[in-house]
Amino acid sequence: MRVYAVFEPRMRDDDLMTHAERFRFVRDGFSFPAFIFGPLWMLRHRLWLALLIYIVIVAALGAAVYYRVMPLGAEAGVSFLLAIIIGLEAATLRRRKLLWWRWRDAGVVIADDLVGAEQRFFDRWVARAPREMITDITPTVVAPADVAPPAHAAPESAPPPPAPDSPPRPYDPDSYVVGQFLPPGGTR
Repeated sequence: MRVYAVFEPRMRDDDLMTHAERFRFVRDGFSFPAFIFGPLWMLRHRLWLALLIYIVIVAALGAAVYYRVMPLGAEAGVSFLLAIIIGLEAATLRRRKLLWWRWRDAGVVIADDLVGAEQRFFDRWVARAPREMITDITPTVVAPADVAPPAHAAPESAPPPPAPDSPPRPYDPDSYVVGQFLPPGGTR
C-alpha cells in the first residue's frame, strides 16, 4: 500500500469537475526518477529553488575537487549521497512547493496505486461536499419514453427502511468481543 498526500488548488471560476481535475496526488516514499535524473526531475516538476541549490552544491563540489580540497574519489561518493538525499526527499520537495503556492493540504489517502487513491479520495470528497456543489457532476441517465423501467428498479418514492425491532443493547464489559476471539469465560 502506498501513501498519497492530496493537494487542492485555489478555486477558480471553473466548474467543480475542472477544479477536481487540478488536484495533485503526491506519493510518499523514495523516488527512483529523482534519484537517477535529479536535476531533470526538478525541472519537470518546476522545483526551481531546489534546482538552484543543487547547482550551487554541485559547483562547490567541483570547486573543492579542482582546488584539491577533496580527493577525486570522494566526489563520486558525495554525488551518490546527494542523489540518495534527492530521491528520499523528492516527495517533500513537491509538497513544500505546492504549499508555498497556497495549495490546500486536502488529506492523505492510502491505496495500491494512483487510480485507487484518486477513487478513494474523490468518493470521500463528494460525500462531504454540499449538495448544491455536486449537482452539476452527478450523471443523469435518461431512458427513451418507449422503454419501460426494469422490473427490479425501485419505485420513485421508496418507503423508508424499517425501524429496528429491538433497541441496541447497553454496553456490557463481560460480553465484548475482541477481534474474532471472546475473552475467557465470555458469552456471545
